[in-house]
Amino acid sequence: MTVRPSSPARRGAALLLSVLSLLSALPAAGCARILETERLSVTPHAELPASAHGEEIPEASEYSELRGAVYDILTRGQVSGRINIFEYSGDPELDLDAAREDILLRDAFGSYALSDISFDITPIVSYYEVTAELSYRRSRAQLDTIVTASTERYLRTELLEMLSSHRADAAIRTRLPGIFGEETLGLVSEIYYENPLRVVMLPIATAEVYPPEPTEGGERLIELTFGYSQLSSVLSRFSEWLRSAARDIAESASGANDGEILLSLCRSLAELAEYDSAAAALSEYPTQSLSATAYGALLGGAAIGEGYAMAYKALCDSLSLPCIVVLGTRDGQRHAWNIVSADGVYYHVDPAMCDAEGFETAFLKSDEEMPEWYEWDRARYPACEGGAPYEWLAADQN
Repeated sequence: MTVRPSSPARRGAALLLSVLSLLSALPAAGCARILETERLSVTPHAELPASAHGEEIPEASEYSELRGAVYDILTRGQVSGRINIFEYSGDPELDLDAAREDILLRDAFGSYALSDISFDITPIVSYYEVTAELSYRRSRAQLDTIVTASTERYLRTELLEMLSSHRADAAIRTRLPGIFGEETLGLVSEIYYENPLRVVMLPIATAEVYPPEPTEGGERLIELTFGYSQLSSVLSRFSEWLRSAARDIAESASGANDGEILLSLCRSLAELAEYDSAAAALSEYPTQSLSATAYGALLGGAAIGEGYAMAYKALCDSLSLPCIVVLGTRDGQRHAWNIVSADGVYYHVDPAMCDAEGFETAFLKSDEEMPEWYEWDRARYPACEGGAPYEWLAADQN
C-alpha cells in the first residue's frame, strides 16, 4: 500500500481537531484560566510624551531643581516637557511662577528665545506632575546659530566673519565685562575699518541686549541686525573684485624702500579715483555710499576721503605694510585719511587730498606738519613724529 504525504490543509485540520478534543476534556475552570492568562498578556500601546524623547522625567524637590528642569526643556528646544515634584520644600505653584519670571525676564537666553511659559500641575497621590508649555519667538535656526564669546579676540573673529559674509542678523552670548550693545556696535565699526579687503561696506547696525536690564557680571545676549544698501550677492561679488584689483595694483608698486612703495601706491590710487566733492559735502556722512568704500575708489572711479583711506589701507594690507584708517575732520567736515609706518616711523597720508590738491600737501606728514584744519583724537592713534618731504621721494622715483 502506498502512503501519501498528507496535505497542509489536512494536517491543519487534524491539529485543530486535536486541540478541540483537549479543550473538551478540561474542566470549565481550567478553560477559564487559560483564557484569563491570554487576556492578561495583552499590553495596550502607550505613546511616550513628546517631551521625554526616551529620557527619564526629571524630578524636583526644591526651587533650584525645579527651575533647572524647566530650563533644560528650553535648552533642548522642546515646546513642552514634564517634571515630577516629590517631597517639595515650599509651594510648587509659587516657585513655578518665580521660575517663569526669572527665565523670561532675567535670563539672557530665556528672554531672547521665549515669549511665554505656562504650567499645568496635576496631583498624583504622593507627588505632583507638572507639564510645562514653552512659546518661542525665535526660530530653531536662530537659536542654533547663537555665538558664545568667552574672549574679546574670539568675539572679534566672529564679528569679522558675520560682516564678511554680509549676515542680516546675529546673536552673541557673552559674559565679557564692558561688552553691551553700544560697545558691540563700536567693535563692528572698528573691525570694518581694520579689514577693507574682507568687509566691503559698513552696515547700518543695531543692537538689542537680553535681558533688558543686564548686570555687569552676568550673562547677556546681544542681538545684532545689519542693513546694507546692496544685496548680499552683489556685495560678495564686489568683495571678490576688490581683492583682485588690490592685489594687481599692489604687485605693480615699485620702490627701493617703504616710503617709495607707499608713494607708488598713492599715485596708482590717484590715477583710478576722482575726488567726489559733492558726496563729501553732505552733512550726513554717507557710509552706505560706494564713494565711502574701497570698492568705490579702486573700481567705481569716485570716492570721498573715507573711500580713499579704505582703498589705501587695502593696498597697503596687500603688501603687509602697516596702515591705519584715521577718522577725524577736515575744515569741520567728517573726513578720513591714513597713518602709515615707513621704516619704523609713523606718518600721515591723506590720499584724497594728495589726489585733489597735490602730493606735497598731504603725503608723509608728521603731527606738527598736518594743517591746522585737520582734527583727530590724538590719544587714539600713534603719534607721527617723522617728516619726509615729498620732493625727496619724488626725485628718487623720477
